[in-house]
Amino acid sequence: MAGMRTTFGGYLGPDIFGDATPLPAEGVLLSTGRACIAAAVRAERPQRLWVPHYICDSVIDPDTVGDVQLAHYTIGNDLLPDRPPSPEADDMILLVNYFGLLTEQLRPWAEVWRERCIMDHSQAFFAGPTAGGWTFNSARKFFGVADGALLFPPSEPVVPRERNTTPITTHLLLALAGEQGMGLAWHRSNEASMSAAFRGCAVESEVMLLHTDRDRVRRARTENFLRLHRQLADRNELRMHTTAVEGPFAYPLLLPVPIDHGVLHRSGIFAPMLWPEVLSRPQVPAFERSLVQRLVALPVDQRYDPTDMDRMVDRLIGILDHQG
Repeated sequence: MAGMRTTFGGYLGPDIFGDATPLPAEGVLLSTGRACIAAAVRAERPQRLWVPHYICDSVIDPDTVGDVQLAHYTIGNDLLPDRPPSPEADDMILLVNYFGLLTEQLRPWAEVWRERCIMDHSQAFFAGPTAGGWTFNSARKFFGVADGALLFPPSEPVVPRERNTTPITTHLLLALAGEQGMGLAWHRSNEASMSAAFRGCAVESEVMLLHTDRDRVRRARTENFLRLHRQLADRNELRMHTTAVEGPFAYPLLLPVPIDHGVLHRSGIFAPMLWPEVLSRPQVPAFERSLVQRLVALPVDQRYDPTDMDRMVDRLIGILDHQG
């Protein structure tokens, strides 16, 4: 029950269902975000794809991008491209809307690159498509579904002929029963089953998405995010863009020094360490490496209300003050 939470974070269970609300008609509902990237790359056939250093392995895996040459750009402490490249023939660029904070700030680069741009809204489900380019989001990060990602192409979409017919949903049912811990292994199995294959999402996921009150989810995430920002802004080393936040993925708290995520987990704050694989890659700049170690992605999702956020902040500040 909201307001009585003792733990925070972890994978999402199903939301309260209501009347069906159509998904955006211009989007194609695929199984995964990486399938959306793969579709854009296959359509545009670039020789080189620009990606940020701070990104998960699945985005740059050969199963996703094929044999396209990868080039990397840096980001600053506002999470925007530090010195974004200018478009050249046979280039594409992946722009990441980290945490759903950069929708407006990234628009000028998307307008320059047009159909050679892939706007990654996997952490910004409610941001909508970017005119002229490729855009995708991820339902799995925002709702209790097994799969699902909306692809918005720059021209007439191609509809997949096949669906994901083997979704793993056991963890969702266990979460609904209040047994999230028991479902963790199933959740991990479902994550491992995700692929870049061009196929539609599972029927079960589509039905759940259609019957989820997505507007309520958007409002709850926005309110919880702003509640955290009011209390943690003075501790946050990110230059935050908060004026147009709409249903963000999480609240990114950048601390001055690395934090042991295990300490947070043992206290009941299951904030993920985003992309530790970045640390094992060669030639990653110091700032991007420090993001892995210093950034805490605090949950703001629809399971919680402002009282829950206050309780989580109190617990977090106690940990930080003890560490300091």
